[in-house]
Amino acid sequence: NYSYGRSETRQNFPSFIYNPANAGSYTIRDANFFRTEPLTLSYDARQTRRDLTVQGMINYDRTFTNHHVYGLMLLNRNSKITRINIPTTTTVNPTYNFIPTNFQGLSTRVGYDYRQKYLVEFNLGYNGSDRFESAKRFGFFPAVSVGWNLAEETFFKNAVPFVNLFKLKGSYGIVGSDDVGNFSYAYRQEYLLNSAGWNNSNGSLTNFPGGRIQQANFGINSTGYNNLQEGPLSNLGVTWEKVKKLNIGLDFGLFQNKISGTIEFFRDNRYDILAQRGTISQLLGVPLPPVNFGKVKNEGYDLEITYRDRIGRNFNFSVRGTYSYANNTRIFIDEAIPVTPYQASTGRSIGDPLLYKWTGTYYQDWDDIAKSPKVTLFGIPPIHPGDLKYEDINGDGQINELDRGFFGYPNLPRVNYGLQLQMGYGKLRFSVAFQGTGNFSVNGTEEAIRAFSANLTDVHAQAWTTALGNNAKYPALTFARGISDPGTNSTFWSRSGKYLRLRTADISYSLPQNWLNKIGVDDIRIYVNGNNLITWSKFFDLYALDPEAPPGTDRTTYPPQKVYNVGLNITF
Repeated sequence: NYSYGRSETRQNFPSFIYNPANAGSYTIRDANFFRTEPLTLSYDARQTRRDLTVQGMINYDRTFTNHHVYGLMLLNRNSKITRINIPTTTTVNPTYNFIPTNFQGLSTRVGYDYRQKYLVEFNLGYNGSDRFESAKRFGFFPAVSVGWNLAEETFFKNAVPFVNLFKLKGSYGIVGSDDVGNFSYAYRQEYLLNSAGWNNSNGSLTNFPGGRIQQANFGINSTGYNNLQEGPLSNLGVTWEKVKKLNIGLDFGLFQNKISGTIEFFRDNRYDILAQRGTISQLLGVPLPPVNFGKVKNEGYDLEITYRDRIGRNFNFSVRGTYSYANNTRIFIDEAIPVTPYQASTGRSIGDPLLYKWTGTYYQDWDDIAKSPKVTLFGIPPIHPGDLKYEDINGDGQINELDRGFFGYPNLPRVNYGLQLQMGYGKLRFSVAFQGTGNFSVNGTEEAIRAFSANLTDVHAQAWTTALGNNAKYPALTFARGISDPGTNSTFWSRSGKYLRLRTADISYSLPQNWLNKIGVDDIRIYVNGNNLITWSKFFDLYALDPEAPPGTDRTTYPPQKVYNVGLNITF
């Protein structure tokens, strides 16, 4: 493991000494360089927290022959106080310290069903949060759901007697969220402490040679008095973020429920999302508050099917599969009109990054560089043979920021699926669970992928050389962070993150009952299980970076552990 807490110099990188006399072997130059530092234990009393929750609830549930009526009323109030104990030696100034955050809500639910054939339910929520100004503090969130179990209808039973459950269902409602993150108390005008300003004892401004002003802030001198700086403006209209949720589905059961499942389609229209304006120039000179203007649509479907059966008296098994697809689209984000329309984020998915498009080739030599479009990216060092070659998307003969586009999938999985297998024979039980995702991209940087930022891996041994040419799997090795660097997002570094993982496996055996009776216990079960056992992923095989790592990971996060358990469970 490598930490930036240790010294990082140009001489401190993984290097090896070549020994041609010993079958061309390599010996590491400094075996201790990447060893893990000792763990340290420290304590710093920085924060205390107090939560107070009060709830009151009334339930009603009664059946009148074939009619079932139920209801609920719930009143709750929650108050949280967090105090950050700031040492006197620091200049940190929390904006809201020891200020309680309060939430209050009244929820009601009323439902009715007739012989589990016709079902209807109403939900009403009236919630308030002190994150908003008093006039915008409370929100009303209604919802309704209905269901019809056709399997209970006489005509349906006669037509398809093998169907035990066939329930059509649908729901529609509005839900709200006051979890606005850093935009809490956005309805208040902010003023920030600023330590910049006058920078010498006589109150005059220090000048560069030639009379150029070095610092133009006022309000502090050598005695260390801070000044106030105007922060974001207030927005009294800030209120709840909301979602209109529509669900339509079908629950079914066949052949005495040996086969059962659910099919559900959903559409969520999020609106009043708090976000910053993108079409106001920074020449305004003051930070703007967030506004409830964002709109995002999320739609897709969920599938689940289970088959369970028994063979003979002792053997039983079940197979359960799940599959879900979800795709979100940004409807409105108040973005400035881009120079090139294909770089607009409106209409794209959340987490869909702008990328340079790799041509599938490398610059082979200096002549190849001279004949190719000129790279004019700001701050990029000169191109060398072995660098990645990108497409000139707009055809202007240059490679720059205007040649980025949306290619492939976003970094949020659109597809999730799973498979569970269970079986039992007498006292023996066995189960496995697979989990996987698809239709998303993973992009790692820094130690996760970059050569010389961490241990060199197998893929670095296949870096570009004149001999490998376009068959290389990695650009030419270099310390320069240029056009081929993982930090320059491109389709070369953004790879498919799809994977299939054997999430869990378990096998157990319970001792025969006649043995248990002799020793006076109810049950003794011996078991062995494991978690995160096998992962099938091309991205993992190439870069050794777990596909579930957070998007844009700049350091190798601690990978999921393979955990094995062996145990004995005794019940008296």
